[in-house]
Amino acid sequence: MKVSFNKEKIYFWLLGISAAIIPLPGNNFSSLSLILLTTFWLLSGDYQEKTQNLKVNKLNLFFISIPFLLAVLGLIYTDNLAYGIRKIQMLLPFFLYPLILLSMKPNPFIQRFVLYCFSFGTLLASLMGIGKAFYYRLNHLGDYFYYARFAELVDKHTTYFSLFIVLSFLFLLNEVLNRKLKGYYFFPVAIFWLLTLYVVSARISIVALAIGSLFLLLLNLKTRLKWILILLPILGIGIFALPNFQKRFELNQTEIGQLSDKEFRTLHWKSVIETIQHSPILIGSGTGSDRDFLYDTYRNYHLTSAYELEYNAHNQYLEIVLDYGLIGLLIFLFMLAFFSYSFLRNKNYFELIAIGVFIIYFCTESVFQRYDGAVTFSLLISVCIISNTIKKTHLI
Repeated sequence: MKVSFNKEKIYFWLLGISAAIIPLPGNNFSSLSLILLTTFWLLSGDYQEKTQNLKVNKLNLFFISIPFLLAVLGLIYTDNLAYGIRKIQMLLPFFLYPLILLSMKPNPFIQRFVLYCFSFGTLLASLMGIGKAFYYRLNHLGDYFYYARFAELVDKHTTYFSLFIVLSFLFLLNEVLNRKLKGYYFFPVAIFWLLTLYVVSARISIVALAIGSLFLLLLNLKTRLKWILILLPILGIGIFALPNFQKRFELNQTEIGQLSDKEFRTLHWKSVIETIQHSPILIGSGTGSDRDFLYDTYRNYHLTSAYELEYNAHNQYLEIVLDYGLIGLLIFLFMLAFFSYSFLRNKNYFELIAIGVFIIYFCTESVFQRYDGAVTFSLLISVCIISNTIKKTHLI
Protein backbone atom coordinates (compact mmCIF):
# COMPACT_ATOMS: atom_id res chain seq x y z
CA MET A 1 0.00 0.00 0.00
CA LYS A 2 1.46 3.33 -1.07
CA VAL A 3 1.25 6.12 1.48
CA SER A 4 1.43 9.68 0.19
CA PHE A 5 2.37 12.71 2.25
CA ASN A 6 1.40 16.29 1.61
CA LYS A 7 4.80 17.89 2.15
CA GLU A 8 3.43 21.42 2.22
CA LYS A 9 0.98 20.58 5.01
CA ILE A 10 3.69 18.86 7.04
CA TYR A 11 5.94 21.88 6.53
CA PHE A 12 3.15 24.23 7.63
CA TRP A 13 2.34 22.27 10.76
CA LEU A 14 5.97 21.90 11.79
CA LEU A 15 6.30 25.68 11.50
CA GLY A 16 3.06 26.19 13.42
CA ILE A 17 4.17 23.83 16.18
CA SER A 18 7.53 25.63 16.37
CA ALA A 19 5.72 28.95 16.81
CA ALA A 20 3.16 27.67 19.34
CA ILE A 21 5.80 26.01 21.53
CA ILE A 22 7.94 29.16 22.00
CA PRO A 23 5.81 30.73 24.80
CA LEU A 24 5.24 27.41 26.60
CA PRO A 25 7.36 26.46 29.65
CA GLY A 26 10.95 25.41 28.96
CA ASN A 27 13.09 25.48 25.84
CA ASN A 28 13.65 21.79 25.14
CA PHE A 29 10.54 21.31 23.01
CA SER A 30 11.26 24.51 21.11
CA SER A 31 14.73 23.24 20.22
CA LEU A 32 13.32 19.84 19.29
CA SER A 33 10.71 21.39 16.98
CA LEU A 34 13.45 23.32 15.15
CA ILE A 35 15.47 20.12 14.77
CA LEU A 36 12.43 18.30 13.31
CA LEU A 37 11.70 21.20 10.95
CA THR A 38 15.33 21.32 9.77
CA THR A 39 15.43 17.54 9.26
CA PHE A 40 12.22 17.62 7.23
CA TRP A 41 13.59 20.50 5.15
CA LEU A 42 16.79 18.59 4.43
CA LEU A 43 14.98 15.40 3.41
CA SER A 44 12.22 16.91 1.29
CA GLY A 45 11.71 19.22 -1.62
CA ASP A 46 13.54 20.20 -4.76
CA TYR A 47 17.06 21.38 -3.89
CA GLN A 48 17.34 23.23 -7.17
CA GLU A 49 14.17 25.19 -6.38
CA LYS A 50 15.40 25.87 -2.85
CA THR A 51 18.70 27.15 -4.16
CA GLN A 52 16.94 29.40 -6.65
CA ASN A 53 14.67 30.85 -3.97
CA LEU A 54 17.66 31.51 -1.74
CA LYS A 55 19.38 33.37 -4.57
CA VAL A 56 16.33 35.58 -4.93
CA ASN A 57 16.26 36.19 -1.16
CA LYS A 58 20.01 36.33 -0.57
CA LEU A 59 19.95 39.91 0.73
CA ASN A 60 17.15 39.18 3.21
CA LEU A 61 18.91 35.97 4.27
CA PHE A 62 22.15 37.83 4.89
CA PHE A 63 20.61 40.60 6.98
CA ILE A 64 18.39 38.39 9.15
CA SER A 65 21.41 36.12 9.83
CA ILE A 66 23.62 38.99 11.05
CA PRO A 67 23.40 38.13 14.80
CA PHE A 68 24.56 34.58 13.97
CA LEU A 69 27.26 35.74 11.54
CA LEU A 70 28.63 38.24 14.06
CA ALA A 71 28.81 35.45 16.63
CA VAL A 72 30.75 33.23 14.21
CA LEU A 73 33.24 36.00 13.45
CA GLY A 74 33.51 36.89 17.14
CA LEU A 75 34.52 33.33 17.89
CA ILE A 76 37.87 33.98 16.18
CA TYR A 77 39.14 36.26 18.95
CA THR A 78 37.10 35.30 22.02
CA ASP A 79 38.87 34.44 25.27
CA ASN A 80 36.17 31.92 26.18
CA LEU A 81 35.86 29.51 23.29
CA ALA A 82 33.66 26.96 25.08
CA TYR A 83 31.03 29.54 26.02
CA GLY A 84 31.33 31.16 22.59
CA ILE A 85 30.41 27.86 20.93
CA ARG A 86 27.40 27.49 23.24
CA LYS A 87 26.30 31.00 22.31
CA ILE A 88 26.54 30.18 18.60
CA GLN A 89 24.34 27.14 19.21
CA MET A 90 21.81 29.42 20.94
CA LEU A 91 21.86 31.80 17.96
CA LEU A 92 21.42 29.04 15.35
CA PRO A 93 17.73 29.97 14.81
CA PHE A 94 18.96 33.19 13.15
CA PHE A 95 20.44 31.01 10.43
CA LEU A 96 18.11 28.01 10.30
CA TYR A 97 14.68 29.67 10.30
CA PRO A 98 15.44 32.16 7.50
CA LEU A 99 17.33 29.50 5.54
CA ILE A 100 14.31 27.19 5.64
CA LEU A 101 11.60 29.83 5.17
CA LEU A 102 13.31 31.83 2.43
CA SER A 103 14.21 28.71 0.44
CA MET A 104 10.60 27.55 0.16
CA LYS A 105 8.03 28.75 -2.32
CA PRO A 106 6.45 31.96 -0.95
CA ASN A 107 3.02 31.29 0.51
CA PRO A 108 0.66 34.20 1.29
CA PHE A 109 -0.90 32.35 4.25
CA ILE A 110 2.25 31.38 6.11
CA GLN A 111 2.67 34.58 8.12
CA ARG A 112 -0.87 34.61 9.54
CA PHE A 113 -0.75 30.87 10.24
CA VAL A 114 2.52 31.12 12.16
CA LEU A 115 1.38 34.20 14.10
CA TYR A 116 -1.97 32.59 15.00
CA CYS A 117 -0.10 29.53 16.27
CA PHE A 118 2.27 31.78 18.24
CA SER A 119 -0.69 33.69 19.71
CA PHE A 120 -2.42 30.44 20.63
CA GLY A 121 0.72 29.27 22.42
CA THR A 122 0.91 32.60 24.26
CA LEU A 123 -2.72 32.34 25.34
CA LEU A 124 -2.28 28.74 26.50
CA ALA A 125 0.86 29.60 28.48
CA SER A 126 -0.91 32.60 30.05
CA LEU A 127 -3.88 30.46 31.07
CA MET A 128 -1.55 27.86 32.57
CA GLY A 129 0.33 30.50 34.55
CA ILE A 130 -2.73 32.35 35.87
CA GLY A 131 -4.47 29.04 36.60
CA LYS A 132 -1.52 27.83 38.68
CA ALA A 133 -1.33 31.16 40.51
CA PHE A 134 -5.03 30.89 41.46
CA TYR A 135 -4.52 27.29 42.57
CA TYR A 136 -1.64 28.25 44.87
CA ARG A 137 -3.55 31.25 46.23
CA LEU A 138 -6.71 29.22 46.96
CA ASN A 139 -4.68 26.51 48.68
CA HIS A 140 -2.66 29.03 50.73
CA LEU A 141 0.59 27.98 49.05
CA GLY A 142 1.81 31.51 48.38
CA ASP A 143 1.16 34.57 46.24
CA TYR A 144 2.44 34.06 42.68
CA PHE A 145 0.60 37.00 41.15
CA TYR A 146 3.72 39.11 40.80
CA TYR A 147 6.81 39.30 38.57
CA ALA A 148 9.51 36.79 39.61
CA ARG A 149 7.05 34.53 41.45
CA PHE A 150 4.86 34.33 38.35
CA ALA A 151 7.97 33.57 36.27
CA GLU A 152 8.39 30.38 38.30
CA LEU A 153 4.98 29.19 37.10
CA VAL A 154 5.46 29.88 33.38
CA ASP A 155 9.16 28.93 33.45
CA LYS A 156 10.01 32.05 31.44
CA HIS A 157 11.75 35.30 32.28
CA THR A 158 8.94 37.81 32.77
CA THR A 159 10.32 40.30 30.22
CA TYR A 160 10.32 37.65 27.50
CA PHE A 161 6.87 36.42 28.49
CA SER A 162 5.59 39.98 28.24
CA LEU A 163 7.19 40.20 24.78
CA PHE A 164 5.14 37.17 23.68
CA ILE A 165 1.95 38.82 24.94
CA VAL A 166 2.67 42.20 23.33
CA LEU A 167 3.41 40.67 19.91
CA SER A 168 0.35 38.40 20.08
CA PHE A 169 -1.91 41.25 21.26
CA LEU A 170 -0.79 43.55 18.43
CA PHE A 171 -1.18 40.80 15.83
CA LEU A 172 -4.77 40.04 16.86
CA LEU A 173 -5.56 43.76 17.09
CA ASN A 174 -4.27 44.16 13.55
CA GLU A 175 -6.47 41.26 12.44
CA VAL A 176 -9.52 42.94 13.99
CA LEU A 177 -8.74 46.32 12.44
CA ASN A 178 -8.36 44.66 9.03
CA ARG A 179 -11.63 42.75 9.54
CA LYS A 180 -9.98 39.35 9.47
CA LEU A 181 -11.03 38.52 13.04
CA LYS A 182 -14.26 39.26 14.87
CA GLY A 183 -13.97 41.68 17.76
CA TYR A 184 -15.89 39.41 20.15
CA TYR A 185 -13.08 36.85 19.83
CA PHE A 186 -10.37 39.42 20.43
CA PHE A 187 -11.63 41.56 23.31
CA PRO A 188 -11.94 38.85 26.01
CA VAL A 189 -8.44 37.61 25.12
CA ALA A 190 -7.12 41.18 25.06
CA ILE A 191 -8.52 41.93 28.54
CA PHE A 192 -7.07 38.67 29.89
CA TRP A 193 -3.65 39.50 28.42
CA LEU A 194 -3.75 43.00 29.91
CA LEU A 195 -4.43 41.47 33.32
CA THR A 196 -1.57 39.03 32.75
CA LEU A 197 0.75 41.90 31.84
CA TYR A 198 -0.21 43.52 35.12
CA VAL A 199 0.82 40.33 36.93
CA VAL A 200 4.05 40.08 34.92
CA SER A 201 4.81 43.76 35.66
CA ALA A 202 7.42 44.20 32.92
CA ARG A 203 7.41 47.97 32.50
CA ILE A 204 8.83 47.99 28.97
CA SER A 205 5.84 45.88 27.84
CA ILE A 206 3.40 48.71 28.60
CA VAL A 207 5.49 51.18 26.62
CA ALA A 208 5.80 48.82 23.63
CA LEU A 209 2.10 47.88 23.72
CA ALA A 210 0.97 51.50 23.98
CA ILE A 211 3.16 52.67 21.09
CA GLY A 212 2.30 49.66 18.90
CA SER A 213 -1.46 49.97 19.53
CA LEU A 214 -1.35 53.72 18.93
CA PHE A 215 0.25 53.31 15.51
CA LEU A 216 -2.07 50.46 14.51
CA LEU A 217 -5.12 52.55 15.34
CA LEU A 218 -3.76 55.61 13.54
CA LEU A 219 -2.89 53.64 10.42
CA ASN A 220 -6.05 51.52 10.17
CA LEU A 221 -8.97 53.58 11.49
CA LYS A 222 -10.49 56.04 9.04
CA THR A 223 -13.32 57.44 11.17
CA ARG A 224 -13.25 60.36 13.57
CA LEU A 225 -13.69 57.84 16.36
CA LYS A 226 -10.00 57.04 16.10
CA TRP A 227 -9.09 60.30 17.83
CA ILE A 228 -10.94 59.03 20.89
CA LEU A 229 -9.61 55.49 20.64
CA ILE A 230 -5.99 56.55 20.31
CA LEU A 231 -6.25 58.06 23.79
CA LEU A 232 -6.64 54.55 25.23
CA PRO A 233 -3.03 53.43 24.60
CA ILE A 234 -1.78 56.73 26.01
CA LEU A 235 -3.96 56.34 29.12
CA GLY A 236 -2.62 52.78 29.37
CA ILE A 237 0.67 54.23 30.59
CA GLY A 238 -1.26 55.05 33.77
CA ILE A 239 -0.97 51.37 34.69
CA PHE A 240 2.39 52.31 36.19
CA ALA A 241 0.44 53.83 39.08
CA LEU A 242 -1.01 50.43 40.04
CA PRO A 243 0.48 48.47 42.99
CA ASN A 244 2.32 45.73 41.08
CA PHE A 245 4.17 48.25 38.93
CA GLN A 246 4.90 50.50 41.89
CA LYS A 247 6.71 47.55 43.49
CA ARG A 248 9.08 47.56 40.51
CA PHE A 249 10.09 51.11 41.44
CA GLU A 250 10.95 50.19 45.01
CA LEU A 251 14.47 50.84 46.30
CA ASN A 252 17.21 48.30 45.54
CA GLN A 253 19.26 47.06 48.47
CA THR A 254 23.04 47.33 47.97
CA GLU A 255 26.10 47.01 50.20
CA ILE A 256 26.09 50.75 50.87
CA GLY A 257 22.36 51.23 51.33
CA GLN A 258 19.33 51.57 49.12
CA LEU A 259 19.27 52.90 45.57
CA SER A 260 16.30 53.96 43.49
CA ASP A 261 15.59 51.94 40.38
CA LYS A 262 16.85 54.83 38.23
CA GLU A 263 20.10 55.10 40.21
CA PHE A 264 20.65 51.34 40.06
CA ARG A 265 20.03 51.25 36.29
CA THR A 266 22.33 54.25 35.74
CA LEU A 267 25.20 52.62 37.64
CA HIS A 268 24.50 49.33 35.87
CA TRP A 269 24.87 50.88 32.41
CA LYS A 270 27.81 52.98 33.58
CA SER A 271 29.55 49.73 34.51
CA VAL A 272 28.83 48.33 31.04
CA ILE A 273 30.19 51.47 29.33
CA GLU A 274 33.37 51.35 31.42
CA THR A 275 33.80 47.71 30.39
CA ILE A 276 33.35 48.68 26.73
CA GLN A 277 36.06 51.35 27.13
CA HIS A 278 38.34 48.73 28.68
CA SER A 279 37.82 46.39 25.69
CA PRO A 280 38.85 46.82 22.01
CA ILE A 281 36.35 49.54 21.09
CA LEU A 282 36.05 48.66 17.39
CA ILE A 283 35.68 44.88 17.53
CA GLY A 284 34.79 44.15 21.16
CA SER A 285 35.98 41.16 23.18
CA GLY A 286 34.49 38.41 21.00
CA THR A 287 31.59 36.00 21.23
CA GLY A 288 30.86 34.89 24.78
CA SER A 289 34.00 36.54 26.09
CA ASP A 290 34.64 36.60 29.84
CA ARG A 291 32.82 39.37 31.68
CA ASP A 292 35.07 39.41 34.75
CA PHE A 293 35.89 43.10 34.33
CA LEU A 294 32.16 43.92 34.13
CA TYR A 295 31.36 41.92 37.26
CA ASP A 296 34.26 43.55 39.11
CA THR A 297 32.90 46.96 38.07
CA TYR A 298 29.48 46.01 39.45
CA ARG A 299 31.26 45.12 42.69
CA ASN A 300 33.12 48.45 42.74
CA TYR A 301 29.78 50.26 42.50
CA HIS A 302 28.37 47.97 45.21
CA LEU A 303 25.62 46.61 42.93
CA THR A 304 25.16 43.47 44.99
CA SER A 305 22.56 41.66 42.89
CA ALA A 306 24.32 42.61 39.64
CA TYR A 307 27.61 40.88 40.46
CA GLU A 308 26.11 38.02 42.46
CA LEU A 309 23.73 37.10 39.63
CA GLU A 310 26.20 38.15 36.90
CA TYR A 311 23.83 40.50 35.12
CA ASN A 312 24.22 41.03 31.41
CA ALA A 313 24.07 44.56 29.93
CA HIS A 314 20.25 44.66 30.01
CA ASN A 315 20.46 46.51 26.71
CA GLN A 316 20.87 44.69 23.41
CA TYR A 317 22.76 47.55 21.77
CA LEU A 318 25.34 47.68 24.58
CA GLU A 319 25.50 43.88 24.55
CA ILE A 320 26.46 43.97 20.88
CA VAL A 321 29.21 46.53 21.57
CA LEU A 322 30.60 44.41 24.43
CA ASP A 323 31.03 41.42 22.13
CA TYR A 324 31.58 42.95 18.68
CA GLY A 325 32.48 46.59 19.24
CA LEU A 326 31.26 49.66 17.40
CA ILE A 327 31.63 47.89 14.05
CA GLY A 328 29.28 45.16 15.23
CA LEU A 329 26.81 47.74 16.51
CA LEU A 330 26.77 49.59 13.18
CA ILE A 331 26.14 46.32 11.33
CA PHE A 332 23.35 45.41 13.76
CA LEU A 333 21.72 48.84 13.46
CA PHE A 334 21.96 48.60 9.67
CA MET A 335 20.08 45.29 9.85
CA LEU A 336 17.26 46.90 11.84
CA ALA A 337 17.17 49.92 9.51
CA PHE A 338 17.15 47.69 6.42
CA PHE A 339 14.06 45.76 7.49
CA SER A 340 12.29 48.80 8.94
CA TYR A 341 12.71 50.69 5.68
CA SER A 342 11.69 47.67 3.59
CA PHE A 343 8.49 47.16 5.62
CA LEU A 344 7.67 50.88 5.54
CA ARG A 345 8.29 51.17 1.79
CA ASN A 346 5.88 48.32 1.07
CA LYS A 347 3.34 49.64 3.61
CA ASN A 348 3.54 46.48 5.69
CA TYR A 349 2.63 48.30 8.87
CA PHE A 350 2.17 45.35 11.21
CA GLU A 351 5.58 44.04 10.20
CA LEU A 352 7.04 47.49 10.85
CA ILE A 353 5.40 47.64 14.27
CA ALA A 354 6.59 44.10 15.10
CA ILE A 355 10.23 45.01 14.52
CA GLY A 356 9.56 48.27 16.36
CA VAL A 357 8.49 46.27 19.43
CA PHE A 358 11.82 44.46 19.40
CA ILE A 359 13.69 47.76 18.97
CA ILE A 360 11.93 49.08 22.09
CA TYR A 361 12.66 45.94 24.09
CA PHE A 362 16.32 46.13 23.04
CA CYS A 363 16.59 49.35 25.09
CA THR A 364 16.15 47.60 28.44
CA GLU A 365 16.82 43.92 27.73
CA SER A 366 19.61 41.91 26.09
CA VAL A 367 17.01 39.95 24.13
CA PHE A 368 19.43 37.68 22.27
CA GLN A 369 21.15 36.52 25.46
CA ARG A 370 18.37 33.95 25.88
CA TYR A 371 17.11 31.33 23.46
CA ASP A 372 13.54 32.66 23.86
CA GLY A 373 14.57 36.01 22.40
CA ALA A 374 16.65 34.56 19.57
CA VAL A 375 13.99 32.09 18.41
CA THR A 376 11.14 34.62 18.64
CA PHE A 377 12.90 37.31 16.62
CA SER A 378 14.32 34.93 14.00
CA LEU A 379 11.03 33.09 13.32
CA LEU A 380 8.58 36.01 13.45
CA ILE A 381 10.73 38.46 11.50
CA SER A 382 11.43 35.72 8.92
CA VAL A 383 7.71 35.25 8.25
CA CYS A 384 7.34 39.03 8.12
CA ILE A 385 10.04 39.06 5.42
CA ILE A 386 8.06 36.50 3.41
CA SER A 387 4.90 38.61 3.65
CA ASN A 388 6.89 41.67 2.63
CA THR A 389 8.45 39.86 -0.34
CA ILE A 390 5.06 38.61 -1.55
CA LYS A 391 3.53 42.06 -1.37
CA LYS A 392 6.56 43.56 -3.09
CA THR A 393 6.29 41.15 -6.02
CA HIS A 394 2.47 41.51 -6.19
CA LEU A 395 1.85 37.82 -5.55
CA ILE A 396 -1.19 38.73 -3.47
